[in-house]
Amino acid sequence: MYLAHFGLAEPPFSLTPDPRFLYLGPNHREGLAHLIYGVGEAGGFVQLTGEAGTGKTTLGRAMAEAPPPGVDVALVINPRLTPAELVATIGDELGLPPCPGEGSLKTLVDRLNRHLLALHAAGRRPVVIIDEAQGLSREALEQVRLLTNLETTTRKLLQVVLIGQPELAATMARRDLRQLAQRVTARFHLVPLDRRETAAYVAHRMQTAGATRPIFGAGALALVHRFSRGLPRLINAVCDRALLGAFVQGDLTVGRRTVRRAAAELQGRRRPHWSWGAGLAVAGSLAVAAGWWASDLFRTLDRATVASPPAEVHPEAPVVSPKPRPSRLEALLQEGALAGETEEAFAAASSRWGVDFASLPGATACERVVGAGLHCVYGRGTWEAVVRHNRPAILELARGDERHHVAVVGVDGDDLLLAAGTVEWAVPRAEVEALWGGDYAILWRSDPPLPELLRPGESSASVARLAELLGRIDGQGRRHPSGWYDAALQRRVVAFQHSRGLDPDGLVGEQTWAALSREVEGTAPTLEVPSARRSRVVHP
Repeated sequence: MYLAHFGLAEPPFSLTPDPRFLYLGPNHREGLAHLIYGVGEAGGFVQLTGEAGTGKTTLGRAMAEAPPPGVDVALVINPRLTPAELVATIGDELGLPPCPGEGSLKTLVDRLNRHLLALHAAGRRPVVIIDEAQGLSREALEQVRLLTNLETTTRKLLQVVLIGQPELAATMARRDLRQLAQRVTARFHLVPLDRRETAAYVAHRMQTAGATRPIFGAGALALVHRFSRGLPRLINAVCDRALLGAFVQGDLTVGRRTVRRAAAELQGRRRPHWSWGAGLAVAGSLAVAAGWWASDLFRTLDRATVASPPAEVHPEAPVVSPKPRPSRLEALLQEGALAGETEEAFAAASSRWGVDFASLPGATACERVVGAGLHCVYGRGTWEAVVRHNRPAILELARGDERHHVAVVGVDGDDLLLAAGTVEWAVPRAEVEALWGGDYAILWRSDPPLPELLRPGESSASVARLAELLGRIDGQGRRHPSGWYDAALQRRVVAFQHSRGLDPDGLVGEQTWAALSREVEGTAPTLEVPSARRSRVVHP
């Protein structure tokens, strides 16, 4: 409807995952690199996770439509399949003729195995990409694992890429699926775009659609990022509706007011009217009789949508309820005392580690602190989970349509200390929890650097480090002569995980490394507030 108005050849913000519109920002480029690396490995699994709308499916489609040389891709987009249906679907996607009759699971697997051997003999490498993999049943996941057992004497015959929401990582961490988790050779988590990346994303899609000039203003792009929280799917929805609104108004650019109205309608806070309003605009232009009202359509519609007065008008003055007084936390956010931007929150938390965040390079906040020798661990849980880490944390808060990030640097009774630069504000914990959905990030440091995941059966210098940390905690000895992550060491890890409220799966990942480190680091910043520090805390 609005393409000719803006000089576009095609819709720039379609919700379908078209790889031509793929924007490879730093995080997405790294995610695609993990997929390509994993596909090059000889068997095993690649795991790509991210919140809904972060662009996981688009990356998977990009890989499927332009695979590396010699790679055949089977794309499975419906995870709600039985094991037999899943095997049959993989065979169909890899070009295997349909099985005559119903066919048992054994028959389907045997036919697929023969087909994989034929592909291997032809020098081809088959890869299965399963989208929305968090929806796979336990039985289907187990069948996928068994398919990776198909092999020759020298290599696996099948590579599997699992793409899903964060629930997939939680599923893979279950103890009954540990054999599957141990076969993951590459993991990556996609994060939302930051404000600069959001602007670049919009510009990229507009240019791909044929735009020859900027259409979204800087202020409009800032609001797009705020309303979408950097999620590409929401960016598409807001921008598409904003372009329609600008078209209805007769504007050649998109401003803040148009984006704000677009977001309000998408969230159901305004009655949609652009679709029929656009029809009126077209009819008016054809009749050459109503062109004068296009730029004031929103104002006209605002007046039209005001509710009619009641049939009986009483002379009494209406009772006006006073506006509720904002909480201490909301007042700080409104006044700008707590900026709420991701960068400011990470800067406040990293400063407690003696790190100057502003001087660090990197595309995302996590990348920047990692470059300074810190670890950045994302998690989701209760406040008790954050307290167990006992390290400065970054929380994501939701206030209406807005998302804020704050740094929690101390706990003082029922108050949390939120940092803004060098100032610490005391805010009731109940107010923070009222706006907090459970997402957090923890910063911590280890020396020497440690791997992302240590599995039973592995042998590396990190095994000795693991035994040394455990020995300082459980008193069972810091030396581990075998050098292997054996059953005895695994039992100690499981006992430690259980005692610290972690998933006792024996896999030593970021959460377990962080818990081990905080037990032995005497100079690291904690959430404890000494009396000398309380005098400097501001109580608004």
